[in-house]
Amino acid sequence: MSNFSKLALVLLLALSACAKPEEPVIDNNDFLKVDDPMPKPQGNNVSYPARYDVVFFNPITISYPEIEGEEVVRGQYVEIDGLVDEAVENAINTELRLVAEAMFLFQDRAKAPAYRGIDVRIPKDIGPAKRVNVYSQVHYNANNILSVSISASSCFEKMAIPFCFSVTEGLNYDLISGKRLSLADVFTDQTDISKLLLPKINQQLYWSSDFESSDTSQNLPELIAPFTQLGGSQSFILGDYTLGLLFGPRTSELDTHLHGASVHIPYTELLSNLALSQRFASESSIYVDEIIEKRFVDQPEEERIVTTKTLHESHPKIVATSSYFKSLESSKVELIEAEIQKINAFIQEASTILPEVKRAMVVVSFYKIGKFTQQYTHMRAYQLEDEIHDGQDGEWSFEDIGPQVGSQHTIVTDEDGNVLTLKDLFVSGYDYEESIAAKLLATLQKNDLPGTDDLRPWMENLDFILYQNYIGFYSFAKIEGVYESVNFILTYKEIKASNLTIFD
Repeated sequence: MSNFSKLALVLLLALSACAKPEEPVIDNNDFLKVDDPMPKPQGNNVSYPARYDVVFFNPITISYPEIEGEEVVRGQYVEIDGLVDEAVENAINTELRLVAEAMFLFQDRAKAPAYRGIDVRIPKDIGPAKRVNVYSQVHYNANNILSVSISASSCFEKMAIPFCFSVTEGLNYDLISGKRLSLADVFTDQTDISKLLLPKINQQLYWSSDFESSDTSQNLPELIAPFTQLGGSQSFILGDYTLGLLFGPRTSELDTHLHGASVHIPYTELLSNLALSQRFASESSIYVDEIIEKRFVDQPEEERIVTTKTLHESHPKIVATSSYFKSLESSKVELIEAEIQKINAFIQEASTILPEVKRAMVVVSFYKIGKFTQQYTHMRAYQLEDEIHDGQDGEWSFEDIGPQVGSQHTIVTDEDGNVLTLKDLFVSGYDYEESIAAKLLATLQKNDLPGTDDLRPWMENLDFILYQNYIGFYSFAKIEGVYESVNFILTYKEIKASNLTIFD
């Protein structure tokens, strides 16, 4: 064999050795699936499709007592106060504390959770943990449901080399009975939970199988086997906007590299299946204090139809834009053009204030909030500076904008098409004008706007629009021959839930 052939053979063998795939992580624990059926839902029966468009916040006090008495343990647990039924309250608090304290055991390597490959990644004969951090957090406190996560991380050391693992447990409670919730309680009675969630889980984890355990990002989970079902013991947390599924030691399908993993699915993808506002609804309050705050829930974004057109090319140039969701009733769609044509009268009025109106715009939009449809019209006339720098899209730069006049108006209708007035938003007997006037005055003073000595011109031109967490107000007034405008808000918490009709 020539020297060249020998050298080539040596190189080939060396390259083959380098290309040899890594051995899979040894699994010294039993990760075979056990019988873990999804239990039947508790609480009220909730049929599909569910309606989840309003949330009320549980009026309880949440505190985080520090964990004491352990040299290497640091952290906190959750404690609640404010339930009428003290037995339920005490039972929840006791369990939250015991679960947190149980994680103290992770000072000992032998007490570590049965993660896949833990015996390979952390030596069995390692000494006690240098530190254990236990952290608790409330994620959801609404609609008679409480969702808490308790996490612990333990770090060991051997020959100056750190070895760490962490675990997170989701604990969810019905505050009426104090019972723990399963995923079955989150959804309608008829929901096939695995069929609903597994495609969404795989959609977020599909890339995981491309990363091997030697990857520099050790927290990336590796897909060991396809997800075929979710068991009744599946750990999860509820958030204000998402459902969080927690994966770790008990997840046979993943190697989570000793640190756990989570998948968060927006409620907007699950709304018709969610039973969060109905499953544990109660006719009487279970709280010592009254419910103060409610809000609207984000709804799935519907396909929108957006149209922009130029009504007039110059002197002034007028641009109109309409935007509405595809399912909007045809009768309301027909109103858009008439609303757009109001720009001409607006320009005439603006011309009495501005020396010259060079450009104008009108926007007509329809939005959904809860069970209400809102028609929003915004008009603005610009004088502009003498020199205008048009871009390719026909817009001008911010520096070009000179004096301008604006106007906006909203029409709110209920499910039956009835138009809501400001008075309709509040229960009889509530002095809403006083609350609005106080916020208006504070806003005028903060922004150094005139008219604080007489609020009547402002109050007469008041307009409102509903948002998820608050009512937005707009008003204008002619003060000493000059038109001024102002925007301000009143949160639903400031008003108090008992004073509002829109959540009924």
